[in-house]
This record gives sequence, structure tokens and C-alpha cells, in this order.
Amino acid sequence: MNKYSKTPLLSLIFTLSTLLGVALLPAQSMRILDVVVQEDATFVEVPILISAPDSAAAIQFSVLWPPEKLRLDSLKVSAVLQNGNFTVLSNRLGDNEIRVIVVPVIATGLRDFLVFEEDSAAFRLSFELLRDFKESAEVHFNPDFPTAFSDNLANHIPATVQNGTISYSGNPTSNQRIDALAERIQVSPNPVQNQLRITGFPAGDRFRSVHLLDNLGRRCWSGQLTDAPLPIPESLGNGLYWLVLDLKGGICTKRVVVLR
Repeated sequence: MNKYSKTPLLSLIFTLSTLLGVALLPAQSMRILDVVVQEDATFVEVPILISAPDSAAAIQFSVLWPPEKLRLDSLKVSAVLQNGNFTVLSNRLGDNEIRVIVVPVIATGLRDFLVFEEDSAAFRLSFELLRDFKESAEVHFNPDFPTAFSDNLANHIPATVQNGTISYSGNPTSNQRIDALAERIQVSPNPVQNQLRITGFPAGDRFRSVHLLDNLGRRCWSGQLTDAPLPIPESLGNGLYWLVLDLKGGICTKRVVVLR
């Protein structure tokens, strides 16, 4: 079932959006591992680990990489997905992004569950190291395409994500634990009417990018992270949105409800 699909991307987004509601369950976790390779390596596999305390019926995520350093060779999926009643749809966008959606095959009206062991390698991305790969390269979740799960009742389950770094054995690097950082960052008021304040982020992350996305991953607003309140565009209607912070330690997402 692990196939590269020619289905248009908007159709893939719509497929999963029908499974995603606004009732929130405890956050799931997706993590791209730091990988250390040998100096003479030409290919490297980068695991994407999942910790899911609650069972899931669908998953969506998007991964980016520097195209001048890495070339995607293949996407591999775990036995949980291969042996289950699921379809894995993937769509390569250009030479630096892949978007993946996992949806159940509903033949009897019943849906299987995705049950992962803690930090299980659900996906593996195989990359070719290109000539411009020097010392290290980051592989990270796309801040403009929310990583999310859903359960079989269409409840939306936000995902905590952490990015990974590929480096040569003589130059290992590591990333800050984005999940611990995310716990310290607060947004208020929430629900919000006109202005949103963000607190708890490191001083070194000032002036980094911040985006507001709707439930389909469409960007509604972009700006810079400062101590000043963020304006909520008057054109935004009531509903659930995602605040995406592009921090040095990784991508942090926060749920925001607009209620005017």
C-alpha cells in the first residue's frame, strides 16, 4: 500500500480533512531522528519516530530538506502500516518536500487503528548525499502543513514535532528538545479576538518567523516573533487555527481559537 500517488495534493488534503474535527485529544509526538553517517557514505536513512498514547485512524505530515545537499530516494513504511488496512498516499513537491497522508481503507464500515509502540520508526526516508552536503543538513517538518492525527471519531489530534539533523561522524550535532520548549511557550488570550500575545520563548528566537494557519494548512497571516502582541486579521472568521513558530530548536505549533 506504500505507493507514490498521482492524486492531486488538494484532493489528498481534502481526504484527510474529512477525518479531522476540532475536538482535541492529548497530543501525539512525531520526531525526525538525528543521524550520524560515515565520511564515505553516499546514502542515509532517516527514521521518523511516532509516540502515540492514543490510537489513531489517520495521519498527515510534510517533510522538507535542503535540495542542494540531499536528494530523496525513497519512502519506506513500517510493518504496522504495510500489514494494516490503510493506504499511504505520498506526493513529492519539487525536489525538497514530500507530503504523506495515511487514511483507512473502509470496506466494511469499520476502521482499523494505528497502534504504535513508543518511538517506533513508522516511516523511513532514504536520501542520497549530494556534492554540496558539508558537515550537516537539517530535515524538518513543514511549518506550513500541520502535522496531525485523527481518531476514528474524526477528533483532531495535534502532533508535537521535533526535527532532525544529518551529520558526518566527525561532526555530530543535536537539536534542542522542542517538546520541552513548547511546554514553556504560552499564547494568550485563547480564545482570542484581536491580538495574541506569545510568552516563554527564548530571547534568541526573537524576530524569527511566525505563521497562522487554518485547519487545511493554508497560511492566513505571517510575521515575526517579538514581545509585542500579534494582530489577528479582521478577515478571519471564528474557528480553530494553528500558530506555527519557526524556532531554532524546531517547529512549535500552538492551537488558537478565534472567537469574536
